Amino acid sequence: MLGIYKPSPLSRHVERLSQLQLADAMVLHGMILQLKGQFQEAGDLYHEALVRIGKSNTYRDQTYPNPFNLAKVPQAWEMYVALKCEMGDIPAALDVLWHYALKLEHPAAFRLLATLAKQHKNLPLADYEHYLIRAAMAADPIACCLLGQFYVEGHIENVKNANGSPNSYFRPPPKSPEERFWRKYPHNELLDKAIDWYEIAINCGYKWAALPMAWIFREQGDLSEGMKYLDIAEKVEQCAHEAQQFRKVFDNWELEVPFNEYIVNKRPF
Repeated sequence: MLGIYKPSPLSRHVERLSQLQLADAMVLHGMILQLKGQFQEAGDLYHEALVRIGKSNTYRDQTYPNPFNLAKVPQAWEMYVALKCEMGDIPAALDVLWHYALKLEHPAAFRLLATLAKQHKNLPLADYEHYLIRAAMAADPIACCLLGQFYVEGHIENVKNANGSPNSYFRPPPKSPEERFWRKYPHNELLDKAIDWYEIAINCGYKWAALPMAWIFREQGDLSEGMKYLDIAEKVEQCAHEAQQFRKVFDNWELEVPFNEYIVNKRPF
């Protein structure tokens, strides 16, 4: 985030309002400090804003009339978490996320908590699923897409571990907690769950989800339905090129189309 910073009358005004402990002004001033490379000072200011908001027990400080467009000012916890991750202080970021996800039930915090904790704390799959569902239930389209990806990857794991037999009675015992977790889902149920969440993301306006939907229907052998979603994906700027490349191999049954290569590695988030 470090860049060229030039003081202005507006930035000085923001600093003055920040000294009045207006939460949004404190966040904006922290962002200015971050641009100047003063990361520790920015983190301290974000933390002060968190304390201020915590005392009022709301996401936003409504004590004074707010001169800012609230829809465009990031929340203090978001900036604090992003800064701590950038600085490599993952425990501090997780501490804030635990508070805002579990105590205040903020949907975006649940999504970040799920992804960050999975990367750095070997989060059990059941907890990862639970946190993402909490975020997705608030119509968070990114969380919906991550859930869809989660279930597709589970389906792929089940297929890999089935050794040609989808019937669990004829399969060897699971070798890991992860395999045991996925084994509880019947054959193809995971793809159905993925379809549900990707469809919700599309209905929320996140049309990129049409690309993995096309992959799923191809996997299920329903090319006509898959083509419908491929048509949608080709009209979306975020994935138009990927959809066009996918179309070239879409109806070639002899060619395997890896989910990670064609979908996950191309996602815009």
